[in-house]
Amino acid sequence: MAVHFKIQSQRLRLRPLTIQDAPVIFAYSSDPIANQYQGRIPKTLHETKDFIEALETEFGKDGTWFQLGIIHQAS
Repeated sequence: MAVHFKIQSQRLRLRPLTIQDAPVIFAYSSDPIANQYQGRIPKTLHETKDFIEALETEFGKDGTWFQLGIIHQAS
């Protein structure tokens, strides 16, 4: 079951990641200095797209984790 919820304030909105987020996620997650303590540093945009497509779509499912994007409403 896909997650459908709305969490937002005047400035920010939280939402599940989408494939359209891949270029922005790749830009920061492929930086080895910024992500030196992360277990996954993608080498290609395709790896980032694969990561997003493999994310859990059911929030709160035992044994899984869920990732949200933080969106600045003005941009």
